[in-house]
Amino acid sequence: MTGAMFSHPTGADPDPDPDPAAPPTLEELRERERRRRAALAAARERGELAPLRRPVQVGVPVGGMPVTSADRPSSSEPREAVAPPAELPTGFTSTESWRAALAAVEAVAAYCRAEGYPASALEGEREGMSADVLARAVASTMRTLPPVRAVGLLRQVHGSGLCLLTPRLTVRAQALLDKKPNRISDMDDSDAAPSVLAAEEAWWLYRDAERVEYSKIPAEREHALAVALPLPVVDDLIDRRRLVHRPLPGSGQRALYIRARLAPTDLDQEDLEELGWEGELARRQFRSRLAVGDSSVLQEDLHSLPPTDRELAAALTKARQSGQIPPALQDQKWLWGALEKLVPQAAVNVRRDRTFGPWLLVRRLQRAVRMAHRASLYGDSKKHQALMRTALNEASVLATAWSDAGWEALNILAYVQAVGGPDGPRYTDALDTLMPQPGKGPREDRLAGGARRRLDENRNILRALIRRPDSSHLLNPYLVLGIPDDAEDWKDHWRQLRRSLNDDGEAQVNEAKDAIERFQRGRSEIPPFSVPLAPEKWALPGADESVIRRGGAPMPRQTPQPDADEQEFARAEAARGIVCNACHNVGLPAEPEDPEHFVPESSPSDQ
Repeated sequence: MTGAMFSHPTGADPDPDPDPAAPPTLEELRERERRRRAALAAARERGELAPLRRPVQVGVPVGGMPVTSADRPSSSEPREAVAPPAELPTGFTSTESWRAALAAVEAVAAYCRAEGYPASALEGEREGMSADVLARAVASTMRTLPPVRAVGLLRQVHGSGLCLLTPRLTVRAQALLDKKPNRISDMDDSDAAPSVLAAEEAWWLYRDAERVEYSKIPAEREHALAVALPLPVVDDLIDRRRLVHRPLPGSGQRALYIRARLAPTDLDQEDLEELGWEGELARRQFRSRLAVGDSSVLQEDLHSLPPTDRELAAALTKARQSGQIPPALQDQKWLWGALEKLVPQAAVNVRRDRTFGPWLLVRRLQRAVRMAHRASLYGDSKKHQALMRTALNEASVLATAWSDAGWEALNILAYVQAVGGPDGPRYTDALDTLMPQPGKGPREDRLAGGARRRLDENRNILRALIRRPDSSHLLNPYLVLGIPDDAEDWKDHWRQLRRSLNDDGEAQVNEAKDAIERFQRGRSEIPPFSVPLAPEKWALPGADESVIRRGGAPMPRQTPQPDADEQEFARAEAARGIVCNACHNVGLPAEPEDPEHFVPESSPSDQ
């Protein structure tokens, strides 16, 4: 697009439009000016324009009269060649250098007029300006131009003799124009000379943005790119696996989003909610419910889960249907609670399985004893006796294992004997069970400290009951209520149970309540019989946060493809930095009055 200064008279051929992709070279601008002047001369010969006044040297009176403003050529009219002043302005060593500088400055002014950019600093008379003043005028004008084009013009003006760029900036400018910033070695690109810090950071950001496309860069430089580049550009780098390091420093939506794209396991529940990432929230809830043994989650719609979690759900469903638990599931400790619910009677070989199998069998024995007491509360004596026999038989088998599970089996076997059946409690048999002959049972010295202490206490309880037999004594009131030993919420269970029982059952749970209260108040001579010996060993394993987060896929991309301006962001910021340094070099403020450049806190597309 041409301005009014470049309108052509009738019959004159218009200038071709400048290349929009790059600024015209100095020689192209000179050739354009020559053609324009030839067209104007031809128009004058045809009488289409008024004759041209004789050129007048600025400031020299004509015929003894001073030159008025009307006699001066307008800044919007073409400048005719002027004779050099008697004394060259400061900073110029020859007429040739002076003319070259003026031609270069005129070329910049012509470019600004042609493209519609303000260039007030270049208007008016320039012939008497010193080299420093001309350089400052050019540098200040560069701030109004697109940064990359400004660098191209700076490079050309600097080549005409006006000192705008240091040697290092000259090399950088050419590398930027060639889109090859990394052809400069790090050593050649370092300089002890002072530089505008923000501009320096912008240049190295540009180098890193180019370098990361074909080689690895340090983590801190990757982080700088992730923070500064437009988000669609960052997403492109992530999609091409050019950004890989984590964690990303900082906070806010942008940092959370990039972390979700690079390292989703780093995000906690609050982060996911802030991002509104429903898919990952649902996946973690699925795993959390399995970890606490809630197998009902398998009955829900799981189609939105990622493939790995759908495969896990399918494997658990198959185990429930077949009654067989494959080793791959047994090896995942956080799934034990769900497996216990899904396949409570799974076959176990304690000789081969030293982890899940013993855990499942000990918990199965405890469950049988609790269910037996519950049957008694509801008046079902047959079920009570059947479950006690089941516990007795299974405990007898497991007691042969020389392990912690074997001691737990012996302990439950002694409890069932001490509770007794129709013939009453068998305290002596129970004590004998807890004191196996050396070499005929599991080794006591291998028990953990807490389990060994509870074993001794249980033996002392049985000895006390042998000395003073009491067939009505509740060995363990917590088991009667169906809750773990020392449960803090035992009263809630007691209240819930008594509302569902008949008078006989209510009397039993009230007796259990009274026994717990006497024990807690220190009024009971005999404490509860501990079942199990090591409650922490046989509790639900659950899962820590890392297990719940494990296996999450990166967040799907949320941004569109970058546009041209976003793709050129790093290069434009580096170019702006070169312009900033050029201003600094000629004594102008390095930063514009209202800076919005050099890696802003929120770069374009930071949505």
